[in-house]
Amino acid sequence: MTNRRWIATGVALAVALTLALAACREEKPTQEVRSGSPAVTTVPSVTTIPGERGPAHRWEGYTVGTDGVTLTFTYYAGVEPCSVFDSIVAEESPDTVRVSIYERSGPGETVCIMMAQLKSATVTLAAPLGGRTVVDGAT
Repeated sequence: MTNRRWIATGVALAVALTLALAACREEKPTQEVRSGSPAVTTVPSVTTIPGERGPAHRWEGYTVGTDGVTLTFTYYAGVEPCSVFDSIVAEESPDTVRVSIYERSGPGETVCIMMAQLKSATVTLAAPLGGRTVVDGAT
């Protein structure tokens, strides 16, 4: 790659990063983490609003326990103390199980780095999953 291409690539990346960061500048509560999984991505810091619950998190996948009623979900969320696990909700019907994972901002006003971590949350169903479809409550 020539020097001009390196410079052009660098400028393009800088512009893309600036635009992405500008879109993320809106201050809102950070979502929280439940486990000490490895960090994935970092972006600038924001101030959290104490105790405010965020929207449902999209989950990445799930496993079903050997009992058929325990489901463990993985999802990305922010780090403590800025973002903490709030709840996992399973809405069951004869054909589907809709699962929503919530986090909330931590206690006090804290300046936080926006960093995503892979987390996990477990829910116990009222009846075995069987052939029911599991649906992401964040979609």
